[in-house]
Amino acid sequence: MKKIWYAILAVWAVSFSACEQNDPLGELGEMQGFAPNIYMSPFQPAATAGRETETTIDYWIVGAKNYEGFYLWWQATTTEQYLFKIPSVNFSFSREIETEVVPYEVHAQYSFSENDFKLDSKTYQKTVALDIPSTFRSVNKQSKTTIIEGVIVESIATFAASLDAEVKAMFIEELVSTLTDAGHEKLLVTELEQTTAEQLAAQYDAEGNLTDAGKEWLSTMYSAIPLEDLLGEYQYKKVHVVLSKCEAKSGSGVSNFSLESRITIK
Repeated sequence: MKKIWYAILAVWAVSFSACEQNDPLGELGEMQGFAPNIYMSPFQPAATAGRETETTIDYWIVGAKNYEGFYLWWQATTTEQYLFKIPSVNFSFSREIETEVVPYEVHAQYSFSENDFKLDSKTYQKTVALDIPSTFRSVNKQSKTTIIEGVIVESIATFAASLDAEVKAMFIEELVSTLTDAGHEKLLVTELEQTTAEQLAAQYDAEGNLTDAGKEWLSTMYSAIPLEDLLGEYQYKKVHVVLSKCEAKSGSGVSNFSLESRITIK
């Protein structure tokens, strides 16, 4: 039994010696250097368009204070919400469209300074800031009169003049596909007087199903009608959201990132 234990100890000693002589992780650290440590205090969750919003980063590194720099990254997306209603036929259309307006990129760059050292925390601390474009201002408008603060009352005609063609196409497509034959007749024949009941009936087959040609006919018919004549009311909201994180990079090119911060722009 003792011979077995001696053999195990001998193998362990050889393995330990080999690890000391060939330490790939240690060699990697010597070649590339240590990654900086970084902590970014979250930005305030809401910021105002056209103004600067600030926060602080705390950073430190093991070994020599060798920094290439600090990079504040950001990404911006816009979310648009549409709600259209035609009360007379009990029809409503809603969409939420998200668009990336700024891809993740460096917004600002900062340099290392010994003046950043804070004795109480034994770290270096720096103020970083995002300049929020004035074009990121939130929008909240509707056709119905309201006393709610911040909501713009705008006529359907004015709103329709700047409506994206793709959104109008989606609205028309849903109107054509979901409205019943009775609904189409009430809108196109009775209220708007755009066609006759006989012409509308010709768009359906013997079983009462709307044909492909009929869908195209209806789409063309509705597309030609001004939106202010078609809609009863609308609501529209637009808001920008910014995501931001900070990168600390050592002089040897090793990076570390802070956690991401989310900011809603108003």
